[in-house]
This record gives sequence, structure tokens and C-alpha cells, in this order.
Amino acid sequence: MDYEWIGLDMSGAETLLQGRLEYVKERLDLIINWLLSSGIQGAPGYFHCWYDMTTGGYPFVYTEMIGHGISTLLYLYEREGDRALLDRGIRAGDWLLDNVVSEDGAFVWKYYLEHGEQDRAQYAFDNSVCISALVDLSRIVGRKRYLDAAIRAGEWLLNWMGESNGLFKARYDPETGSFGGSRWSCNPGSYQSKIGISLLKLAGIVDGMEDRARRLCEWVLNLQESDGRFRTNPGSRNTYVHAHCYAAEGLLYTGRKVSEPRFSEAAHEASKWLRTIQKPGGAVGRWYGPEDWLSIDDNTEALAQAVRLWLIYGGQDRAEPNVLGSQIERAVDRLLSLQCLDNDPRAYGGLHYAVLDGNLVPHINCCASLFAIQALQMYLDWRKGLFSSELALEELI
Repeated sequence: MDYEWIGLDMSGAETLLQGRLEYVKERLDLIINWLLSSGIQGAPGYFHCWYDMTTGGYPFVYTEMIGHGISTLLYLYEREGDRALLDRGIRAGDWLLDNVVSEDGAFVWKYYLEHGEQDRAQYAFDNSVCISALVDLSRIVGRKRYLDAAIRAGEWLLNWMGESNGLFKARYDPETGSFGGSRWSCNPGSYQSKIGISLLKLAGIVDGMEDRARRLCEWVLNLQESDGRFRTNPGSRNTYVHAHCYAAEGLLYTGRKVSEPRFSEAAHEASKWLRTIQKPGGAVGRWYGPEDWLSIDDNTEALAQAVRLWLIYGGQDRAEPNVLGSQIERAVDRLLSLQCLDNDPRAYGGLHYAVLDGNLVPHINCCASLFAIQALQMYLDWRKGLFSSELALEELI
């Protein structure tokens, strides 16, 4: 079913639209309830990476998820004014600072609660997510502790992980003194443009941050193909769609903040490329290679990110508004089809991580669910005619 672009003639469709909005809102509320009630956020404040339906447990606490979790709680708090949401964000920030900060100010990667052990590897990207969250937390609650921690992590990012050509080393292992690894996320890549968000939030507080964000994005532009697609890592021709979305998000934010049209235009081309790979069922796939095209697998995070990007850039794509509107609707439907509605209270309402080889991965994923919360709320605002691309960019998780 095709849906009209908001603001166009909706004659005869008001009842259909209202039912649609109520349905999506009910499903969004289930995700928020999962976030607050399932146990994915522990009472001390940390966030688990996912809930494993096969084992009934949580494998580890993931520092990046704590950053995303804080940002999501603040996003909901500033919309709804519920102090309980802010209190949860404060607990998460306190736990982060009290438990997973290294001696040099960087946040370590994982914490295994069962054994009280840490994987003390340090990721540039994960640290940037935490920096962004802590700057916002400090702004809202007025506690210098959070800002001081963000500054220390930012200085570590620049002084220890920064390269002269603009990029960042992706992963540091303090036990071996080595950098890098085999996975895409262990190496520099286009996804690192999103680090620019945290750099710019520290601009004016720490010297050189704006220039560093500019140079990072200049480097990332070299990984964009003529069709708008971002290669994930240098030396590779392939694209991890989730990482491609990170690249677009970082360039979009930085481009608008520093008034650099080339960054914003590159992000727009990346957003349009996502439209070319959308499947009939609404998904955008997981991996893309120029030789084997698009993987049959789906990634929930990437789909939620695609919805956000399409909404933010929707006003610039009005040459074919009904087509884009239909794509957004199909993406939202696909996103909701990945929501877990099983009876397990630790899973009910959250989103599955992915579809691999045709099967839902039995991991109810924190990041996927957090991104979906924002994507669905943005969608509802858009359908109600209340959406602001500038505000959405400022709030981007």
C-alpha cells in the first residue's frame, strides 16, 4: 500500500492515517517499555549488549551501548519531561565513570559482570559515542564530572588514536600494545566520520576539535564511490550497510555544523544510495559487494538508520515524494516485523539484531532497539507534520 507524503492531499485517508499512527505508536511504546522494564539496563545503570533468547542471559556489558543508552534516555526525557528517564541516564553515566575508565581516560570495551572481568581493549568509535552522551548529560544536569570525563576521553582520542592524515586508529589493545584487528570495526574506515559528532560537541572546550572533525570527514570522502556508496575500510571494495549509515550520519552532522556543503552533499548521496538497495519487503540488506550485489541478510540497526536519514533528507527529495514516502513506509513495516512479540518478558518488545540465512537471530539487541525508538518517533512526527530535520539532526543518537 502506498502512503501519501505528509503535507500533500490526504483527502479520504484521514481514518487510515490515524489508525496507522496509533499502530506504530503502540509498537514504539513496546520498545520503550522493553528498554525500561526488561532488564537490558541493569539497576546500577549499565546496559547489556543484548539478551540471548537461547540461553536466557546477557553475554556482557558493552561500553558503546551505555553511551547510546544514555543518549536515548536523554532524547526521551527532553521530549517527555519524565524525571525517571533522566535519573536512569544519570545512573548510566555514573556507572560508566566508576567502572570502565582506563588510567589514560579512555573507556574500555567490555565488562563481564558474571566474573567481574573486563576486556580492556579501547575503541575510538565507542569512546566517541560515550563522549557525545556525557557532554549532553553534563549540559542537562549541570554536573562537571561528566564533562571532565568527556574531555579526558576526547584528549585520549586525539593524542593517542589520531593520525596525521585525519583518520583515527580504530582499536588499541593495552595488553599487547598493538592497534587494529581483523574485523571492519577494528580498523579505520568511513564509519569514523560519526566520531566528528563528539569532536564538535567538544569544540570550544578542547582546542583543535573542529579542525580535527573537518580533516576526518575530508579523509572519509575518499572512500565514497560515484554512486554514493561508502566502502567500509580502505583497501576493501565492500560496504557494511550499518557502517555506511554511520558515515552518512557523521558527514551530515559535521557538514551542517561547520557549513561545509561537500560533507552534507556526500551524506545526501549516501542516503539516496540506500534507496537503490531497498528490497521489496522494505529491508536494506547487511553487506553489499560490487560483484555479489546485496546480501540476503538484514541488519536491523542499518534499517533504522536508513529511516532516519530518509526522513532528514526527505525535504530535499520532493521531486518524487510519493516514491520516497512509500519506501519509508515499507521500511517502517519491515522494522516492526523484526520486533520480538514472544512471551519472554526479557525479550518482549525489543528488536532482533538481524536476519541471517533467512532466520531471525535470537538476540534482542540493545543498539537496534535504541535506534528503532528514535526512527519510529521521527516517523510519527513526520506523519503528523511535526518533523524538523534540523532538530532531528541535533538529537541524532
